[in-house]
Amino acid sequence: MDKVKENIKHIWLFGIYGIIGSLYGVFNKPWNEVSNLTTIFDMKIPFLKIFIIPYYSWYVFLVGGVLFLMFNDKKSYYKAVYSLCIGVSICYGIYLLFQTTIARPVIVGNDFLSRLVRYTYQNDNPFNCFPSIHVYTTAVIGYFLLGLKNLKSYQKYMILTLVVSIILSTVFVKQHLILDVISALGLGYFIINGINLLEERIGTSKDEEREGTYS
Repeated sequence: MDKVKENIKHIWLFGIYGIIGSLYGVFNKPWNEVSNLTTIFDMKIPFLKIFIIPYYSWYVFLVGGVLFLMFNDKKSYYKAVYSLCIGVSICYGIYLLFQTTIARPVIVGNDFLSRLVRYTYQNDNPFNCFPSIHVYTTAVIGYFLLGLKNLKSYQKYMILTLVVSIILSTVFVKQHLILDVISALGLGYFIINGINLLEERIGTSKDEEREGTYS
């Protein structure tokens, strides 16, 4: 219980991300010229309703991944959530300047998966897809989870499999396009490297201060 209390006090930062994430609905509507980034490669990707399952597993992966980091590696937890806050805020800025859309298929089945896809389409308008927040957040959490020490091989494979399946699900259920995925991964690369570089510089500055104190 003491360990839980000790760790839970750090959850405030994830709460800030939750507030930022809740603003998505403000941007999920058309208000200006809308671009369609569909490529010939997107048109060759089939619609596979089974991928709606890994698509929704994103919610569990995001919350579970962040909490796992918080309890196991505070430094990675803070870097991960800072990355989420910064990256999603940048995505919102891009949505304001460059609005995109995606054409969705008509879902006619009445089975559970078809109904779940229709529910998704009804509650998430096909706007502001570039970059994909779904992909960005998955890549960020996956990166920091896979960087944890003492993970067993099977745990790494499970995390990697889930990350890949969630990212693929965004294009197979026609929620995102290939360029949405690429831009999200690129954004994640720059944000994560920027935060790692900042950490190194702060650490170097502190080391120099300590050396100056003892010299």
